[in-house]
Amino acid sequence: MILQTNSNRRVGIVEIGSRAIRLLVAEIAANGRLTTVTSDWRETGLASAQSAGGEVLDQKVDVVADVVNAFQRESQVRQVQRMCIFATEAVRRMSKEHTDILRQRIPGLEVIDRKTEACCSLLGALTPFEAPLPMGESFIIDQGAGSMELAVGHISARGVELSAYNSYRLGTQELVEDLNACRKDFQRFITGLQNKVRNLKLLAVDPKLSPIILGSAATKMAWIRIRRNPSDRYDPARVHGQVIETQSIDKLADLALRAPEKVRPIIDPSKPDSPEFETVMTGLIALSLFLKRLGKAEFKVSAYGPRYGVVWMTVLYRKLGFDVPAGAQLGLHEECGESVTLATGTGASSRSKPAAATRPAHPANPPDG
Repeated sequence: MILQTNSNRRVGIVEIGSRAIRLLVAEIAANGRLTTVTSDWRETGLASAQSAGGEVLDQKVDVVADVVNAFQRESQVRQVQRMCIFATEAVRRMSKEHTDILRQRIPGLEVIDRKTEACCSLLGALTPFEAPLPMGESFIIDQGAGSMELAVGHISARGVELSAYNSYRLGTQELVEDLNACRKDFQRFITGLQNKVRNLKLLAVDPKLSPIILGSAATKMAWIRIRRNPSDRYDPARVHGQVIETQSIDKLADLALRAPEKVRPIIDPSKPDSPEFETVMTGLIALSLFLKRLGKAEFKVSAYGPRYGVVWMTVLYRKLGFDVPAGAQLGLHEECGESVTLATGTGASSRSKPAAATRPAHPANPPDG
C-alpha cells in the first residue's frame, strides 16, 4: 500500500502508559516505509502512584505533565509536522479532577478507550515499520502495567477490523499488588491467580491462531533467551518475532520459587534487588496461566507497542486524527470505526464510516505499559 503523498512525513507520538511515557518520532516515506528518527522513554510509575493516591498521585501528575512537555519540545526540535499525545489505562482510571489537570497542562491530550487501544496494539504489533497490507485474522495480547488487553481481528483496506476485544485486570501493577498482599509468597500468589484466571470470561479465539504478545514481561523473557551476555543493551529488533513456549516460563517460575536469588540477577543484572523481579515474574506467571486456559502452548513476541499503530491509524487510514498543517495538535477519537478529516486551516470537519530532552540512563530493557 502506497501513501498518497509526494514527500516524507515526520510525526511525533507521545504515549502515556501506566508505567512509563514514551516518545516516538518517525518518518514515513512515500513508499510506506517507517523509519525511527528517535525514541525515548521515562519510567513514571503512574499506575503505582494511582494505587497510593493522595499527595503521591498529585506529585506524579505533575511529573507526567513535565515529561510529556519535554518530549513535545524534543519533537519540535526534530521538526515534526504532526503531533499526537495519547493516554491509556492509568489515565482512564483517574478521577475527573486529575484528568482535568493533565488536560490543562497538556493541550491536545486524548485518553483513548480500550477498543481504540486494541486496534492500535494489533496494528503496531503486526506491521510497525511497513504500511499495512490486508491480512488474515490475528490474536494480540498487550500486557501493560494497568491492564491486559486482548484483540482478535484483521487488517483490511479500511484499517483494523476487530471481531472481538476485551480487557482483563491482569496488568503487572495489579499483579504485584496481589503478590504483596500474599506477603511475597509466590506459591500463595499462584494459587490465587489460578482461581482468578479460571473464573475469567474468555474471548472466543480460533484454536489455530497463535498469540502475539506485547509487554515488558514477554519482551524480557525473549531478551533473556537471546542476549549474549547480561551487560548487552536491549535491542527490540532482535526481540521482535521471538517464539516463547509456556513451558520455558514455567521452568523460570519454578526456579524463582525455589531460589529467587538466582533469578533476580537474570531479570535485572545491574540491580538484582530492584522491583523488576516481581514485575516480570508475576507478569510471566499470569501469561502462562492465561495461555494454558486458552489451550496455547507458545506465543510470538512483539517489541513494538500501540504508538506504532497510532502512526498508521493517523497517517494512512486517517481514522484517529486530523489532517492538519505543521505545528498543529493531532487528536485521537474514541471509536476506531470513524474517520475524521479537517480542512487545512479551517475548523470544518467531515465524518464518514471507514471505506531535545536529555536521554536518561536506561536499564537493560525499557518497561512497557
